[in-house]
Parts: sequence; structure tokens; C-alpha cells
Amino acid sequence: MKNLKLTAITSILVIVAIAVFSRSYAQTLVPFYIIIGQSNTGWATTNGMNTQQAALYAGVQSNTSIWNPGVGGFSATWQTMNVGVNTRCENYADPSQFGPEASLMKSLESRQSRKRFVYKQGVGGTTLAVDWRPQSPGQQPYEAGIRWQQLSSWLPTAVAQADAQGVKLDLKAIIWMQGEDDAKTAADASAYQNNLVNFFTNIDAMWRGLISRHGLPSTVYKKVIGRIYAPTGYPYRDMVRAAQANYCANSSNNAILINTDSYPLQDWVHYNATGQIQFGTDVYNAHQYETGAPVASTGVYFTGKVFLQGAYSPSSGRMSTLLNSSGVLQNYASSQPYNNSTFNYSGTERVSGGFFAAHTDIVDWVLVELRNSSSPSTVVARRAGLLRSDGLIVDTDGSTTRILFAGVPSGGYYVVVKHRNHLSIRSSQVIDFNSGSGHFDFTTSGYNCYQNMGYFSSVHMGNAWTMRGGNANMNNNVKYNGPLNDQDRIQNGALGGSLTGVVSSVYSYDDINLDASIKTNGPNNDQNFLLNLVFGGLIGTVYMEQL
Repeated sequence: MKNLKLTAITSILVIVAIAVFSRSYAQTLVPFYIIIGQSNTGWATTNGMNTQQAALYAGVQSNTSIWNPGVGGFSATWQTMNVGVNTRCENYADPSQFGPEASLMKSLESRQSRKRFVYKQGVGGTTLAVDWRPQSPGQQPYEAGIRWQQLSSWLPTAVAQADAQGVKLDLKAIIWMQGEDDAKTAADASAYQNNLVNFFTNIDAMWRGLISRHGLPSTVYKKVIGRIYAPTGYPYRDMVRAAQANYCANSSNNAILINTDSYPLQDWVHYNATGQIQFGTDVYNAHQYETGAPVASTGVYFTGKVFLQGAYSPSSGRMSTLLNSSGVLQNYASSQPYNNSTFNYSGTERVSGGFFAAHTDIVDWVLVELRNSSSPSTVVARRAGLLRSDGLIVDTDGSTTRILFAGVPSGGYYVVVKHRNHLSIRSSQVIDFNSGSGHFDFTTSGYNCYQNMGYFSSVHMGNAWTMRGGNANMNNNVKYNGPLNDQDRIQNGALGGSLTGVVSSVYSYDDINLDASIKTNGPNNDQNFLLNLVFGGLIGTVYMEQL
């Protein structure tokens, strides 16, 4: 009997111990992000931030810890992240430098407040071909590139230090921003894709070893590749860019590409503070790295109204929904359509199957931007939304008219609205978001849109003002004649020059009247719409975007 009691007590103690251990493990499981590469992992300075950016991103982010050899080298330890103090690259030019971690971690924290760890190793002037090259089979570790030697030493050290603190790192993403120096020579550029495959193959193996050694969760993590911009001085940039795109196009690599071409530069190659903030924001928007329902997000809400000339009917005072009723939106636009080189938006907004059939009043997607009140060219945040036939912009549930810009502080912002084949417009005044929400109606007056030329940015149609249509070639102007004119694009794009052809059930820039078809002959054709409605028959007119 005593043995039975002892066995029962022992069993209970074991169960309790397991429960306590499991609960302790769950409490110490922390999302983990690795940021590695060249100087565009952080060459901008906090001094380059404007007042609003500094208030939001500079300084201490108390829930994030960073391990950065740029601060301490081989003696680096985990520190509370202080943007502009311990976020610089190793071979930094200014100790106040920072990178995408500032806005990425801020955005993640705004979505769900919790502890996160970041490992950062950025070194300017390095190549994947030499500096970041893992050792080849049969080679010794010291025969690898110097930056790979450091990574394979420092990353295990960082993981071991976290483990010693009772923290189990749950790797969510590796952000790789590198390739400019490989674009200097044909040999390095042509080898870039194979070198990238080899690099991540070795990182995968390194991380599996750390999982085994420290009992870490074997979560499938995302590889995030920042495509190099490097517009001048790198003769083989297109080869590197293609290699990066090809790597991400292979689904087995579980990688996503971030288009950085719109990021402003502070010199010939380095993103400035606004560019780095946009980089981190785009990384955040590109994927949901952490599961679980978000807590109530801090940020500001925008409620707005806008009409598209291509779809607007003055007689009804509403826009047509032919892209929706024809099935085009469901078939070709279940995800936001601005993830391309024209708009450079990497947001993940999308709708589920059957959404458009259940929301028959949706016209199309639009892209909404909040811009700095003192520097209107500076984008603070962007969101894709859906446009209803009554002009209201709604979220991806089809009904919420308050569009959340997570992590954006209250204050004043200009609002910009963009559409696939209309000229973008900006509010003529700074919108007040001090209460946490702002509203603006672009449809009631031409003076509601900013203008710096002798004509309104918007178009008067009946009793309303609309965004100017006809931008088939997706640039910053609309014209009927001359180089890169929109009439030629419509005639020679999908139609291939045919004067009688019709392309139906299509989601295309060439469909400027948004009726799900492209044609230059017959009733309701796109060429007549351009000539007679956009230009009023004046073929020599050119309308410029005014932002």
C-alpha cells in the first residue's frame, strides 16, 4: 500500500513538474528576427528623420532586444533596442545609424505588444561571392568568407546568451539586404543566384543545429530579400536583381522580394531615413510572421470618399461595378494590385473567395497614403483599400469605412489616393488626425485637391469631382499624342494594334473606362473615352499628376 501511495505521489509530482516546465517554456518563447547584409541594413541616421518620424521610431523600443556586433563586436550582448544608439552597422559612419528594424519592430509591436529579439549584422562594402561565402565541402571554417565566419560564431553566441536568460528564440524571418557590391563585376553578378542558394542552405543547416542544441521550436521561417536599387555605379545590377527575383519566385525557397526602387536615397546608393522606415514597413506588410489575434492596434483611422472618372456616371452619381459583376475582380484581383514597380507597395491586403459576389458594390482597389505635413513627398504610411460605388473607401471586410494605419501617431497628414490607371491626387490641406481619426471628401470641389498648375487635379463631372482617368501607361501624365502617349498604349498593348479587336474579361491598365474590356472601336470604346471625356476632343492636351 505504501508503495502504491508513493507511486501515486511521484506521478502527481511528475505531472506538476511537466506542467510547470511547459508553462515556463511558453512564457519564454520569443519571436526572433535576423537582419543581415550590407550597409543598406542601416546607413541612415536618426538625425535624418523628420519630427514625426523621430517621435514614432527613434529612441528606446522597450519590448525589443537587439544583439548587434556594431556595438561591442565579439563582446556584444543582448540590449534593449535604442534606435540611433545600438542599431548601426559594424563599419558605421555615424553611431546614430539605423535600418529597417526601427519601423518593422514598431509595426509588430503595434499589432501585438510582446517581447521580441533581433540579431543584426550589417557590413558595408561586402559581397556574397567572397565575404559572406560559407566554406565549401571539405574546407575548414577559416576558409569561409570573413563575414560568414563572424555570423557562424556570433549567431550561436547570441542564441546561447538568450537561452541563458531563459529565452527560447522562435525564428520568424531572416531579412537579407545585400548585393550592391556583387553588381560591380560580371563574375560575382552571374554567380549571385547560386551563391544565394548556397548561403541560405548553409544558414538553414546552422539554424537546425541551434534548434537541436538549445531546444528551440522548429518554426518555418520566412526569407525576406530586399531587392537592390543601386541606380548608378553598379554596372551589373540587373543581373543581381534578376537573381534575387528568381530566388524568390521559387516557392520551395519560402522567400519574398521587397521592391526598394521607390525608396529615397541620401547618396548614390544608400536609403535615407524615410527609405529605411519604408523598408521596414514594407517588410512588415509583406507577410504575417506571427500567428495569433492582434491586440487592439494603436494608430490613426482614415475615412474618405473619392470617385474614378473611368467608372463614374454623372446621371446616377455613382460608379459602375462592371469589373465586379463580370467576375474580373474575383478572378484577377483578390489581392491588392499595387505590388509592382509602378507603385512599389508590398501590402498583403486580400479578400477571400466569393467576396466580390457578396459585395456587389465594390468598384476596384485604391491605394491610400498618409504624407508628412511639412514634407508632402514623404510617405508616412500606406494602405490598400476597396472603393465602393458610392465613393467610400472601405477595408477588406467590404463594410468598414475607417481604414487603420497601424502605428501612426496622431497629428496632421496630407492624404494621397492612387489608382491603377488614374492620375493620383493629394488633399489640398493637411488633415487633422489629432483625435485618432481623420476624414476627407475629394468629390465635392476641385479645390479639395492640391494643384500647382493651371488646371485642377480632379475632373468636374455633373455634380461631383473625380480622379482624372486615362493613364493607361501608368506614368505621371495623360496625353493623346507624342512619345509614350496613352492612346498608343491602348491601341498597341493587349489589342496588338488591331482596330476591330476586343479583349474581354480583363483586368488591365488599358481598360480606362473600367468596363472589363479593351477596344478602340464601337460603342463605349476606350479610345473614344480618352479622346472625348478625358481630353474633350483636344488631342494636344497633356495633363500632369500634381502631388
